Amino acid sequence: MVQRSSNKPGKHAGIDSDRLPLHINKKLIQSGIVAMLGGLAVGSSATAWSADEVSIETLQRENERLRQQIEQLRQAAGSSTSDAPSTTDATADTAATESIQSTASVEPERDEPPAKPGDIENVIVTAKKSLQKVIDVPQSISLVTGDDLRREDAVTLEAITRRLGNVKWNYGNSSTSNYSIRGLGKIANVDNGDPSVGLYVDGIAYAFNQMAYFNFVDVDTVEVARGPQGTSFGRNSSIGAIRVNYKRPSFTPGNEVIVGISKYEGQDWARGNGSIKATGISTGALVDQLLAYRTTLNVDKGGGWILNSYNPDNRYISSDRVSGRIQLLLQPSSTFNSRLSLDINPRNSENVNIGSTNFFFSQTPATFADGSPNTNLTTEQRLSRPWFTRNTDYTVVGDYFSQEFIASDTQQGVVTGSNGANLEFNWLLADRYQVSAISHARDYYFNAFRDDEGTVFDVQTAAGQNKYYKQYGQELRLVSQIDGVVDYQTGLFFQEAISDSAGNSIFGTDGGAWFATNAQYGRLDTTGPNGVSGRALLNDSLADLWRKAPTRSDNTSTALYANADWHITEPLTINTGIRAGQEKRELTASAFIKEQGFGTLLNPVSLGGFGNNAQGELAVTNSEAQLAIANQVAQRYFGLNSYAELSAAQKRQVADAKTIRNGRIGANFGPFTADAYKGDIYTYNVVPRYQITENVNAYLSLSYGEKSGLPGVLSTTGVPTSYEIRPEKNRAYEIGSKSTLLGGDLLFNVAVYLNDIKDYQQNVLLVDELATEANGQLTYVSAAGNVPKVRAQGVEIDGVYTGFRNLEIRYAAAYNDAYYKSFPTIANPVERANEGPFRDASGDTLPGVSKWSGNIGLTHTLPLANEKQLRSSVTTSYSTKFNSDNALSSFGVIPAQTLTDASLTFGDSAGRAEVSFFVKNVFDDDTVRNRTWNAFAPGFPRQFGLTFSSRL
Repeated sequence: MVQRSSNKPGKHAGIDSDRLPLHINKKLIQSGIVAMLGGLAVGSSATAWSADEVSIETLQRENERLRQQIEQLRQAAGSSTSDAPSTTDATADTAATESIQSTASVEPERDEPPAKPGDIENVIVTAKKSLQKVIDVPQSISLVTGDDLRREDAVTLEAITRRLGNVKWNYGNSSTSNYSIRGLGKIANVDNGDPSVGLYVDGIAYAFNQMAYFNFVDVDTVEVARGPQGTSFGRNSSIGAIRVNYKRPSFTPGNEVIVGISKYEGQDWARGNGSIKATGISTGALVDQLLAYRTTLNVDKGGGWILNSYNPDNRYISSDRVSGRIQLLLQPSSTFNSRLSLDINPRNSENVNIGSTNFFFSQTPATFADGSPNTNLTTEQRLSRPWFTRNTDYTVVGDYFSQEFIASDTQQGVVTGSNGANLEFNWLLADRYQVSAISHARDYYFNAFRDDEGTVFDVQTAAGQNKYYKQYGQELRLVSQIDGVVDYQTGLFFQEAISDSAGNSIFGTDGGAWFATNAQYGRLDTTGPNGVSGRALLNDSLADLWRKAPTRSDNTSTALYANADWHITEPLTINTGIRAGQEKRELTASAFIKEQGFGTLLNPVSLGGFGNNAQGELAVTNSEAQLAIANQVAQRYFGLNSYAELSAAQKRQVADAKTIRNGRIGANFGPFTADAYKGDIYTYNVVPRYQITENVNAYLSLSYGEKSGLPGVLSTTGVPTSYEIRPEKNRAYEIGSKSTLLGGDLLFNVAVYLNDIKDYQQNVLLVDELATEANGQLTYVSAAGNVPKVRAQGVEIDGVYTGFRNLEIRYAAAYNDAYYKSFPTIANPVERANEGPFRDASGDTLPGVSKWSGNIGLTHTLPLANEKQLRSSVTTSYSTKFNSDNALSSFGVIPAQTLTDASLTFGDSAGRAEVSFFVKNVFDDDTVRNRTWNAFAPGFPRQFGLTFSSRL
């Protein structure tokens, strides 16, 4: 049973206020020491699911002030520091452990009034205010502190998740990257769908994972919870959740400046420029005891290490990020507070894309997996055409196959930006009921214009997507308890998310020569008597053609949730939770030609052109206006008065050019609204927790979570049709234990889990019924859909050991067997394209899943003279091989990888000034991040950095 401290006036934490400051007794000193060490324990815990929002930095500052106040009280009583009883290391360790195991508040967390100057009682209350201790949380959960992340310059969610067990960032740009837990969620990116792995930033649920692409600075903690979420607070998520908590305003003044420089291994300072990061943080009272603030400004700019020989200023992978955050905390009384947070990430451009995020290319295999010859037209064959070899300075081997640089003409940076506002109110009513209201609004912008073929030729001026996303939300929470019976919380949740996106394909003057078949190219790369004809047709067929395919989705989510801890007996607590939600999803799509370019005369009939057969003979259905267009073709490209004067070979050239153009125009249609999806989704959990001993808890978790169904649009034939993506359903089972062993030095958590998922949402092959009817045979299209059954099962352990003096060891490890339990129609990978459109992947491991993974982190603090210290930190993560290809290509296997980051920090023990040297990827592991059968994305090379920070 959770023990709660008394709130009687004049009494708290063993301090007799009637005897202060005339007497300092042992209990006061012991309580102060416990409070101080409790704050330090909060800062070092690596495995707790935080139950409060009071930042670690705030606790540390308040503990420092507590030391000063105790000293002042001693002096007022005529005592000296030396008179106080000494505390051995063992006593200190015990005190820290007791502090962690003291009290626990009910989730969801709430803001407690920050300690005010001169209020020693409030200081002790805040310092002992619990993390919801690991031993009491019946769930597989991990945590890493912001201080640990800062020392090793881990500011992206990719770097952060490497320090958390069985969590993975999946490679891509801002729009395509995402996060998985237990191997689930890697390929669940659907613009109008929910992420399988929920992301909460400062208590706000991001319904679009791409908003997590930016830097996370001034962080308090990052946590991960595995399994269905949603009965305690916020938005539901079917697989698990990652939660980032920023440091909050404090009435204790404080300022911090962090400036750092870094460079990659082998990066030329004169060309690559290295990188610079600067962060400024300030907090304190605007109105004493009433209004506090916190401002955070971060700048991260730097060049990449991969040279673009066409444009040396396009270094990959570059960084160009600026962000600012302002928080205001209003606290007019001890029973009410309000916090406003405003943040902005202005739009900036970063070089991260080439060839759909693959950077280097190699020879395309000459045979398929079964040994059959590969007769598909390859990039090498295209580049061997005279159209391209006329540029004698560019070669396939020396440029396209280069592993030292890329050569791309129209590659542009990926532009991203985001803004947000959060407003929360917290009331404590009747000293029992905590009521919270949380409102938010956020947006996200993405624009990628990439050079898909990755050459210096004017094939595609641009390809890619632009997106504008916004979400609004409101949440009401009630947290309370019936002493000795139940701790409970309940809430209402509402969120609307609107996404406008558009795919773009813009072609250049070399596009026709690139996309032509060998036969078409052979007939068209000719010059007629007047110097035009075939080559002019080839040039104009695609020059400046721009196809745009916009979509708009509008998703509305409402829910009622409740969660309770029922205290059955002293050792037995049963947690129950339920969430009932209603989802409404709308989708509108279209596709059209935004700019006709130079080839308007070569348009198909659907766009006002004339009709003809494969040989170029005119259709009998052509109108007078269409025949006039055909005559213009004859005049422009052949110098003849009418189409009828063309030879059979010339007519065939026209037909070839029109076919090339029509292939890129695709199926176009006006705005089409799919049948809206409306449905109820549910989340529930039953979790008995039994306290075996004072330091060992065991639990059994039975939980269920759903992800909303979605509308979809198929448009292969140009006649759009609506279809439904079914809800994803996850039944999760977990048995585990949470222990504090070896006198509190060892926190050890273990969980055995099983997740059975029905209708797992990802891209699949669907039968296009209209196209099937038109083609007279089964026709498939790749689109968002459902995999019948997926399973993930395994074991996770994590914890922290502090038994060595001045040394903390954090660790996590997992065995994860995540596979398609039933998936009879996965799209065949490219090396098996000759075997049909699909194969049976039932029993195959999911993309991105390593069977074994783990990480270990060591932090050692060496006290030096004059209150100085030397802190060293090392974090190593390991993962076994996995397949990076969503179709599970045999070429997509990435071997086992070990990555190590390290830092060395020198400064004073109070953190007023520190200088840190860090190295990322210490051993320069060059394992690639992504691979297909003829392209790959390299890993990040070793990086060196120097950081200076000062706190005032």
